Amino acid sequence: MRRILGALALAVGLMAPAVAAAQSEVPRVIVLRFAGPRADAAREAVMIEIASYVELVAEDQAVATAEAMGVDVSSPDGMARVVEEMGISLVVAGSVEGRRGPLRLTVVNPRGEPLARRDAPYPSDSATLGAAAVQAIEDAQAELRRREAEARAAEQAAAAAAVAEAQPLPPDQLDPVQTEPETPSEPLGGWRQPVLQLLVGTRLRVETMDALGEDGRGPFFATDAYPELDAKVVVRPLASAPDLSRGLYLAAEGGVSLGIRYLGELGDTRDMMSFRLRIDAGFGYSGEVFEIVGMVGLGVDGVSLDQSDGFESYALTYLRPGALGRVQLFETYVVAELGLGGRVGLDAGSLAAAYGPGLAFGGVDLFLGLGGIVEGFTYAARFGYSYVALGYDGAGPRFDAASGTHEAFEGRLLLGYSLR
Repeated sequence: MRRILGALALAVGLMAPAVAAAQSEVPRVIVLRFAGPRADAAREAVMIEIASYVELVAEDQAVATAEAMGVDVSSPDGMARVVEEMGISLVVAGSVEGRRGPLRLTVVNPRGEPLARRDAPYPSDSATLGAAAVQAIEDAQAELRRREAEARAAEQAAAAAAVAEAQPLPPDQLDPVQTEPETPSEPLGGWRQPVLQLLVGTRLRVETMDALGEDGRGPFFATDAYPELDAKVVVRPLASAPDLSRGLYLAAEGGVSLGIRYLGELGDTRDMMSFRLRIDAGFGYSGEVFEIVGMVGLGVDGVSLDQSDGFESYALTYLRPGALGRVQLFETYVVAELGLGGRVGLDAGSLAAAYGPGLAFGGVDLFLGLGGIVEGFTYAARFGYSYVALGYDGAGPRFDAASGTHEAFEGRLLLGYSLR
């Protein structure tokens, strides 16, 4: 009989992890009424933002259940009975501390034991409040997992002790029983980035290009400021992940000018079109108020001229290793941005055929700007500069060039939408 009881105890201990794993990943959550000024608006914003992460239980459902049970929910014991009856795993409470915040969020278990706390600036946009609430819920789930792991370890140790008592064996025949608690992965904190940003706008650009011989002279091309249609898309497909994988970064941007005209050497009017496109892939890390992204991109900048008697049309294709840094100046509403990249020349199009068959080039680019997100609306304003040095080797059919440069200054204004 003692052997049977010992085996049953061991089976129960070993089945505990499987039972815990079978529980739902999505917690049932009730959000109690918040305290403090403008508390109802804060509570409503939090409930809207966390609705896609949890299974929300409405307050009127809890009241109806309490009435059916004959329980007074105004008392802690009564509320605990209702919460357990409805299968609610987490309870979110909140209070607005004064007229200027912050909003203090507390997540407890059905027995009223605190699991996690988070503060959020208030007043603030619903996305910021929701991000704080989601983070508090993730912290609470991590704390629950830690407690469950400790409980399982204690059960396994007790089961092993029962087996040893029921059927003692020589030490050399005992199989070691794993009593190490599982270490749950802690959710990663920091600045939560949007999954998608889509922006369109205009780019005002000035650029020069030349091909110089050994005497420092040669054909050149220069523009006054001209506008381009501009667009940019940024995708962080794993932005909601709780680990470092959320730093995956993909982006594409480009611009084109249409209907631009310029004067030829004889004063005649000619057509011109400029174009540029770049695709980047990289990985970023976010702290509480900053983000750093490293990336590698493939791009092309070019100008197509109606007639090439003054200067040849060109398209510079390049590989761009680069970095991007962003810092919050005023929450997510105003963010400072700095970008820096190198340009490794791959192809220069018709320039080599015109000015020298052996052509190599490389350069740098940088930009400074401000951007931000306000209730899903996003904007960016940037000033940029790029410089490329070209080296020619060999005689070209149009001109025997030895070197050349390409410089551009630009200002960009973009507006669009962001999705979290």
